[in-house]
Amino acid sequence: MPDTFGDQYDFSTFIRRVHSTREPSIKRAQVARHFRTVNAEVVAEHLQIVLGATSRGQTTALEVMFAIIDHLSAEDPADIAIIDHIDLVARKKGYWSVVWILLMPLPHKTAESLRTAQRHKRVLTLGERRAFAAGWKPHMLERLLRDNDPRVVARLCKNPKITQEHVISMATRRPTMPVLLGELLKHPKWLRTISVREAVAHNPFASTAVSLQLIPTFTIDIIHRLKYSTDLHPFISLACDHFIALRDGKILPLPNLPKFERKQKLFSLKQMEIGKGCDL
Repeated sequence: MPDTFGDQYDFSTFIRRVHSTREPSIKRAQVARHFRTVNAEVVAEHLQIVLGATSRGQTTALEVMFAIIDHLSAEDPADIAIIDHIDLVARKKGYWSVVWILLMPLPHKTAESLRTAQRHKRVLTLGERRAFAAGWKPHMLERLLRDNDPRVVARLCKNPKITQEHVISMATRRPTMPVLLGELLKHPKWLRTISVREAVAHNPFASTAVSLQLIPTFTIDIIHRLKYSTDLHPFISLACDHFIALRDGKILPLPNLPKFERKQKLFSLKQMEIGKGCDL
């Protein structure tokens, strides 16, 4: 059971509540509760402390950061105004690490439509593909790795037959869409697998917002690789500079970054052409 005692405005209480349960969904719920019931000034301060500790490799802070990423990725419409208020406070207070993880720039590259050629006369329905994604046939699982429906990808991620190599294959796919890569990180196992996180962050078709949130969870070697990548959004390199400095206890002044409109979804299911079959 999660910890429900203590002063919710106290940082140690926040950490204990999130870290006291092993269930990722409850960890996320504790973060959501903190965002919604504690004033924005305190939440922004707590996030800045977590980001500093995460950047220095503290394991408890890293686990809390995963719950924060999980909450932000959910993009609950009820939280849009709350997160915007936290962002505003962070800018006023100089909590620049918080500002970085709350930015919402568009992906560096976009794919207007993902259509895959059909090798068979009959197109498999969404229901059939979801069933195969939960199954055990290796050849079917391999072919579904390039499916364009996030509901199929979600089933694949939960399948115990899917390996880390399978997930990295999906994470490095180009072109792709943020919603497909986002499904990989919704699964607790793959969010906590550093090679999967790195593959997503290195994909220029990923959500830039998610990539920014992932940077403090990486080792210094990975951050340097991201910094010098020429195929990513320019904000990634700037954020890497910030979090490299934060590891040494320094706070870099924030560049003159625009404040992006926070949208419920950058790519909703209605904006995608899904359920049309895949390359099977």
